[in-house]
Amino acid sequence: MSRRRSIVVLLILGLSLALNVFLAGSVVPDVWRGREGRFLRFATRSAIGPVPRSIQERANAALEKDRSTIEQAGNAIREARRGVREAVRANPFDPAALDAAFVRLRSASSAFQEVVQHSLAQALAAAPAEERAQVEPRRRRH
Repeated sequence: MSRRRSIVVLLILGLSLALNVFLAGSVVPDVWRGREGRFLRFATRSAIGPVPRSIQERANAALEKDRSTIEQAGNAIREARRGVREAVRANPFDPAALDAAFVRLRSASSAFQEVVQHSLAQALAAAPAEERAQVEPRRRRH
């Protein structure tokens, strides 16, 4: 095999290995811990910041109880995003249609946040004051 061909084969193998490692890193944690667990932690942390395990467990239960409503709100966001993409790709381009699609997306996003935040508020209402006092402020990344 020529030197040039060997380099190409090694390069392709290296790219394949990198892709496999990336995919394994993306998929394995979701399978191992469950995708839902990751979403529940994200929802809690994005709304109020890092919380003690006891509050996270209460939040998980509240979010799980409202799962169907949360899924419907998530589906509405996906539909609204699809509408934005369609408006962007339309030929001829219609700025009013894009504005209307953005309005639907904002509305769907707001409805989703309202459902998640309501669930979290229920969980926090059931938590003792000592546990709520342990909630850390969100750290901003710059």
